[in-house]
Amino acid sequence: MNVLAGDIGGTNIRMGIFAQEGADLRILAEWRFPSRRHGEFAALTGDFLRQQNLPIGCACFGVAGPVRDGRAVFTNLDWQFEEKGLAAEIGLPRVLLLNDVQALALEAPLLAETDLRTLQEGCPSAEGTAVVVAPGTGLGEAFLTFHEGRHTSHASEGGHADFAPGNPLEEELQVFVRKEMGRASVESLCSGPGIARIYRFLRDCKGRRESASLREKMDRERDAVPMITAAASEGDVLCREALEIFADVLAREAGNQALRFLAFGGVYIGGGIAPRIPAFLETERFRRSFSDKGRFSKLLEQMPLKVILHPAAALRGAARFAFREG
Repeated sequence: MNVLAGDIGGTNIRMGIFAQEGADLRILAEWRFPSRRHGEFAALTGDFLRQQNLPIGCACFGVAGPVRDGRAVFTNLDWQFEEKGLAAEIGLPRVLLLNDVQALALEAPLLAETDLRTLQEGCPSAEGTAVVVAPGTGLGEAFLTFHEGRHTSHASEGGHADFAPGNPLEEELQVFVRKEMGRASVESLCSGPGIARIYRFLRDCKGRRESASLREKMDRERDAVPMITAAASEGDVLCREALEIFADVLAREAGNQALRFLAFGGVYIGGGIAPRIPAFLETERFRRSFSDKGRFSKLLEQMPLKVILHPAAALRGAARFAFREG
């Protein structure tokens, strides 16, 4: 029987119908639409299923927020899902909900090397704990344990933990964020909105010079991140500094998670931002920031550190969960 899988993020919703072929998955149909149409989610999903006219035994949706007792509350969108009610609306026998980065974690150790970018080889352990840190619209985190021949993924809301500055400039940045938001979390800087926030801090508080043409574009567009990353690749000094600070924060948070869970199974950096900024991740500075943990630095140097490149990895993880639990 086929399954319907969904990756429901703060910006986009991706859905697919999957068949299982041994240990592998085959996608039969795929669809994507912006999250701002979330009010039509059940109707759009029902239309998609009717168009495909394929038998579906179960659906699993990875959602950007915590899931408890079959109910999901989204972190960066003002809406909620409930498994039984959603199943009735869509017309399926069963719907499962799990955190989207928890779904991504299920797929991470199964990805081909061509779907990963290795930043540090380390000394991997196939049965070791692994972690995923995924900056995008927000900052998602999850971890994997290995038992009796298979991985089990676990959700986390660690991205909302307090931000700890790593240097005097970041101390000033923390004050800036607190004035703007009331609290400085890791997500407030290690995310798409975080990049824009770092950019504004450097421009408004540190006097960094801003390109007039870039300012004009940013006044017109909602999402500043594609413009900042594009300008950085073209040599814009302010944008490059903003991404360097973002990469430092990301590296240290990945190192924190690696230390908390002793992630000899691997540290995976997911989300939509990391694959777009390889020049800021494939550096000695990034690796140093990751492993700079005092007397435990040598320990972190043994942990594999990789970027997830596969754009549908979380979708595939949700499909695997549906086949396993549905």
